[in-house]
Amino acid sequence: RATLQLLIYPSTDILSQRPSRRTYANGYFLDTESLTWFFEKYLPEEDDWQDWRASPLLAGRFDDLPPAVFITAGCDPLTDDCKAYAAALESAGVPATMHEFAGMVHGFLTLGKFFRQSGEAVELAGKALDLLNGLGHNTFTFAGLLVSHGGRFRDFFGVACYILHGRGHFVHRSEEH
Repeated sequence: RATLQLLIYPSTDILSQRPSRRTYANGYFLDTESLTWFFEKYLPEEDDWQDWRASPLLAGRFDDLPPAVFITAGCDPLTDDCKAYAAALESAGVPATMHEFAGMVHGFLTLGKFFRQSGEAVELAGKALDLLNGLGHNTFTFAGLLVSHGGRFRDFFGVACYILHGRGHFVHRSEEH
């Protein structure tokens, strides 16, 4: 059973029409055309886009989920979807912590050479995972599950700006940014 949702600017509703989808539709790194391309590659059958496993906001219930930590970008078409998912979790009694980085674009976490906020976001993610380690959970297994999860997190971990070190502590490696 999962013990934490660490969600870094996730897509929580593929067919969303929330305001951030329009506000940040173009000129903010991740645009509408790119979103559609990713959705089509990830799930070629559009009928699957309404499956709760691809669009978790469509799930019938949220009460039996683990706490969530969100890292979001203020100028991201997915921002309002993240907030909606956090609100759905909280209304079901699931703790949700939102860390929104104002002025940042989708993908900023992996762009440490350009955005100092990347390091801050990596630290927050590391602290969330370190907390799991302190509770006796195996952080390495948790990270491994994310790496192998159907592609959504593979790119993030493939170019992440940190390494797991020692007993699961995250160490920021700014020289790799």
